Amino acid sequence: MARRGKKQRKAQLATLLAVGEGPADKAFINHLKDLYSKNTG
Repeated sequence: MARRGKKQRKAQLATLLAVGEGPADKAFINHLKDLYSKNTG
Protein backbone atom coordinates (compact mmCIF):
# COMPACT_ATOMS: atom_id res chain seq x y z
CA MET A 1 0.00 0.00 0.00
CA ALA A 2 1.15 3.50 -0.75
CA ARG A 3 1.46 5.90 2.13
CA ARG A 4 -0.61 8.99 1.92
CA GLY A 5 -0.07 12.27 3.65
CA LYS A 6 3.71 12.16 3.51
CA LYS A 7 5.02 15.15 1.56
CA GLN A 8 8.04 14.95 -0.67
CA ARG A 9 10.87 17.36 0.09
CA LYS A 10 12.05 19.65 -2.66
CA ALA A 11 15.70 20.59 -2.99
CA GLN A 12 16.42 24.18 -2.10
CA LEU A 13 19.06 26.01 -4.08
CA ALA A 14 20.99 29.05 -2.95
CA THR A 15 23.43 31.30 -4.72
CA LEU A 16 26.28 33.16 -3.08
CA LEU A 17 28.26 35.84 -4.86
CA ALA A 18 31.67 36.35 -3.24
CA VAL A 19 34.15 38.93 -4.49
CA GLY A 20 37.73 39.22 -3.30
CA GLU A 21 40.85 41.00 -4.45
CA GLY A 22 43.85 39.49 -2.69
CA PRO A 23 45.43 36.09 -2.12
CA ALA A 24 43.80 35.76 1.31
CA ASP A 25 40.37 36.52 -0.16
CA LYS A 26 40.96 34.00 -2.95
CA ALA A 27 41.94 31.33 -0.40
CA PHE A 28 38.82 32.04 1.66
CA ILE A 29 36.56 31.87 -1.41
CA ASN A 30 38.16 28.56 -2.44
CA HIS A 31 37.59 27.27 1.10
CA LEU A 32 33.90 28.20 0.91
CA LYS A 33 33.64 26.57 -2.51
CA ASP A 34 35.18 23.37 -1.17
CA LEU A 35 32.78 23.29 1.78
CA TYR A 36 29.78 23.91 -0.45
CA SER A 37 30.74 21.26 -3.00
CA LYS A 38 31.23 18.64 -0.26
CA ASN A 39 27.78 19.38 1.20
CA THR A 40 25.93 19.29 -2.10
CA GLY A 41 27.12 15.95 -3.36
